[in-house]
Amino acid sequence: MSSLRDQYALPLTGEPTPVTLEAMEYTVVVNKTKHGFDIHCPALPGCHSQGGTEKEALANIKDAIKTYLAMVRKETRGQRTRRVLIPA
Repeated sequence: MSSLRDQYALPLTGEPTPVTLEAMEYTVVVNKTKHGFDIHCPALPGCHSQGGTEKEALANIKDAIKTYLAMVRKETRGQRTRRVLIPA
């Protein structure tokens, strides 16, 4: 009988697993400041941005998230990685 961990752990691979997604959704936190809007994504530590308007801040955080994820892909390229699925 396999453990819960084994049921949700995907096999080790030497190559990165390509993932093609139409879109992903992230929760962002928006704070009004005296200079505009500050915004960050709690799921991605250090991923934050700002804008003069809420609309501008939202556009900027989208770009920051894309940049953050590209950096993660670059840093893990060629590394031995493993994905785990966490049941809801």
